[in-house]
Amino acid sequence: MEEKMKPLYLLDTDVILDLLKNKDNQSLFENICAQKDFCVISVFTWYECLSIVDSIEDGRKKDILFSFLMIHKFRFLKH
Repeated sequence: MEEKMKPLYLLDTDVILDLLKNKDNQSLFENICAQKDFCVISVFTWYECLSIVDSIEDGRKKDILFSFLMIHKFRFLKH
């Protein structure tokens, strides 16, 4: 019997940045956490987010955002 593939949600840079910047968007954060096994990002999105975080001058904010990216361990889209 053929196993059905579950849908994957490709998160773009804007969604990740919204999570990083907007603490008021709790429902988005909760939905992504609930669907974490089905959420992926592209390597391009990953590097864009890292580049944006790296450009932040406030060291404390930069550390918090970088930690967020590392803790959530987003899966990468495989081709």
